Amino acid sequence: MANDIMDCETVKECLLWADIQWPGFWKFATHQPMTSKEKKSLSESMNGANSLFPKMMQQLKFCAKLDQSEEARTLLILGAKAMIAFQQQEEKQSKPDIQKYTK
Repeated sequence: MANDIMDCETVKECLLWADIQWPGFWKFATHQPMTSKEKKSLSESMNGANSLFPKMMQQLKFCAKLDQSEEARTLLILGAKAMIAFQQQEEKQSKPDIQKYTK
């Protein structure tokens, strides 16, 4: 396994590297069941002050151009859907429930 994200050469290697940095990332990116506690812990560690997430995403994009395997495509689609769902959940939790105030 690569010690530095820049050593990763495939999409899968990037995601496995991310799972070492942020335990639970593989489960998240591949839509495996996660507890609320696991999701919260993953979110907090990924959003930390010294997060390597932007660097990982840069290398993932680079690898996605080179790694044209079916596995890579599948992992990219799953990961993208996971990120979209996560963003939507974060937005939903950060907005107050408007219906409470309109009744």
